[in-house]
Amino acid sequence: MNSRKILSLAALCGLAATPFATQAAGIDRALNACVSAFAERYLPDRIVTVHKQIPAESPLISMAHERQYTILLDARGKRSGELLAQASCVASRRGDVIVLESPAAPEQVAKADLRATLLR
Repeated sequence: MNSRKILSLAALCGLAATPFATQAAGIDRALNACVSAFAERYLPDRIVTVHKQIPAESPLISMAHERQYTILLDARGKRSGELLAQASCVASRRGDVIVLESPAAPEQVAKADLRATLLR
């Protein structure tokens, strides 16, 4: 291959990866917004540790995903593991919280895209 073909192929691969990088950034923004809103509302003035559970999605599912995520959040005692609070959050890929409600309804739990556990 000549250098022009190699450069074209490298540029094409970089452009093809852009939607996946954007999707990952959207997931992070949505998850961080929900975690912050949840902690402020249900665990004010507390230091928490966050465990994010993000399932691996295929590239096709990632590209077809809606512009918002449903995230199930719960807070548990660090030592006891006791459930302290639970909520369902819907956030946009831009990081805007659309809905934060507790307790999470069973249908929200079933359709959650992501899960985050806060330990205190």
